[in-house]
Amino acid sequence: MSSSEKTRQKKLMKKRRKEKAKKKQAALQRSSTPERSFVRRADEFPLMECLINDDFTETGMAMIVVARRQSENLVIFGRYGVDLYCMGVKKTLAASNVTLSNYQTGLREEMFEEFNAVPASLELIHQVVYGALDYARDLGFRPHRDFAWTRHVIGPPDAFPRSEELEFGRDGKPLYISGPDDNPKKIVKHLEKRLGMDGFHYIVGGPVL
Repeated sequence: MSSSEKTRQKKLMKKRRKEKAKKKQAALQRSSTPERSFVRRADEFPLMECLINDDFTETGMAMIVVARRQSENLVIFGRYGVDLYCMGVKKTLAASNVTLSNYQTGLREEMFEEFNAVPASLELIHQVVYGALDYARDLGFRPHRDFAWTRHVIGPPDAFPRSEELEFGRDGKPLYISGPDDNPKKIVKHLEKRLGMDGFHYIVGGPVL
């Protein structure tokens, strides 16, 4: 088998793994819909772990997972894809009644397949998520529609005092980096209308959260 064919097959396998992970997460979220009451009460349960990609301050893109102990063998978790440069909470999902073994041996690895996960404090997660959300809101962007209930996994915005240490935007301006589910033309037009041509920067084509 030629090296080019091996490369093609590796890319194909990687794509299939990503598609499988997305389908699994979507099915998990659908199946947990009747259990949303647990997610809405998530901050009442003990915190198990918080994870974030180690390069979020360099890339401006944060991949976050927060997990709580629903019981000895069950987990509630929330996943958040956060754009610190412009659009805030772009993607999110949450689920309850997830077995501890399924979370630890499968879901956690799949959710961080493209990122290097490191432990983080819940306070840092708050700074990233709610800080980016506020920054995006000032630009006229709302968080992902499911954040209204997945936010309960990380808790309310006033649980920790807001820090000024994190930078939102880049070099003093919003930087829009388009994602695969965006409408770049519409978003750039919105920013242009709100901030003027010189009020922001943009890059078409960026990492998948």
